[in-house]
Amino acid sequence: MQAALEHTAGIVVVRMSRQAGKNEISARAEATLMARAMAATRRVGVKAAPTQVPQAMRSLVRLSAHLRACGFPRPFLTAGGDQVKLGASEWYFGSGEAEANVVGATADLLLEFDEAQDFSLEKHDKDYRPMAAATACATVYYGTAWTDFDLLETVRRSALEAEARDGRRRVFDVPWPRVAEEVPAYGLFVEAERARLGHTPSTPHVAFATQYELKTMAGAGRLFTPAQLALLQGEHPPQEGPASASHNVYVAGLDVGGANLAQAMSPDETVLTIARARFPSRGKVTEPIVEAVAQYAWAGLDHDQARAEMPRLLDHWRVGHTVVDATGIGEPLATSLLARYGERKVTALKFTAASKSSLGYDLLAAVNCGALRIWRPADNDAGHRALWAQARLARQELRLDGRLAWHVDQADGHDDRLISLALAVRAASRGAPRVATGRRFDQ
Repeated sequence: MQAALEHTAGIVVVRMSRQAGKNEISARAEATLMARAMAATRRVGVKAAPTQVPQAMRSLVRLSAHLRACGFPRPFLTAGGDQVKLGASEWYFGSGEAEANVVGATADLLLEFDEAQDFSLEKHDKDYRPMAAATACATVYYGTAWTDFDLLETVRRSALEAEARDGRRRVFDVPWPRVAEEVPAYGLFVEAERARLGHTPSTPHVAFATQYELKTMAGAGRLFTPAQLALLQGEHPPQEGPASASHNVYVAGLDVGGANLAQAMSPDETVLTIARARFPSRGKVTEPIVEAVAQYAWAGLDHDQARAEMPRLLDHWRVGHTVVDATGIGEPLATSLLARYGERKVTALKFTAASKSSLGYDLLAAVNCGALRIWRPADNDAGHRALWAQARLARQELRLDGRLAWHVDQADGHDDRLISLALAVRAASRGAPRVATGRRFDQ
């Protein structure tokens, strides 16, 4: 409350264990600030949640109920669906969803972020954080622990650094034992959850550790864990052309970027990954071993140039099968390659939620069984660094329908090199060498 009244652009981080009452604390702070400002000129508070329904609307209902319990009259319930008003003060409740239209409000009572660990960094930076600029009002971030890179943890680290500089407390953590001291029934519930989930210090359960103990999980929410990244890094050298051994089969994955973007700050790239595929048991159903040996990337490659360049490289490597991104602007290039090589050597893949999910699962499966490796980097290997950065930064989300969504956040860069690698893995599954079979007839 002190930070809200001072108007010095203060930042406060409140992490509380799940169902410990953070939304009640938020509603009380909102009601107090609104009551203080109800007779003044127009004053505005803003609270944003990851979703409008149910999260933001639950906060709106909670504030309305709290104001009614304090004896304020009903007219403050006017809203238009997303506001609570009390005299000259009002509180706007917004969404962090990508498609949400955010009003250009100026927050001068308080700016709040609920479940900040799930809130979009892009939406925060672009649409909501500037609301506090003109008034230097305080900003509060509520939530529970999750990853080491989400909005809540990013702000918390910054706030802890500020605490170390001036000694003023900005971070408030309330794990479940502290709540249980005040509410014994809550402690009984959490103890039962710990037993149900099998959480112990030696075998921690991610949900319990983050939501009740407030322990941030390094790598949680990333596509690859540190152990998977270690599996992905190979020991084989990069190559400039195909090896002469007859058992080598080369495959390729082609992700198509936008054309005529060479002057852009950080353009999407067209990326071709070349991988050596080995099939240990020819004639049997086995997973191929895929070793990425080269990767080519072009920023702003003209599609006419691409139609000439890709066949040259595919022929140079004697590629047996290529999977090419045929989504949108990639379709003409995919059509051209299909016309040149035929369906035996080219697969055109259009990205949908389902097809990218399947590609992601195949990529993870190849990594988990040690069947996918990328080349050992040479000195000043910028291509390896770029691919490795995308692998390290890639995020995943398991949807309710079981589909896997995976990407690199726009704030972190692109995922074109990683997608190209995944397409090469798919190409290996399509490019197994043909084995002659026949029947023996005794003479």
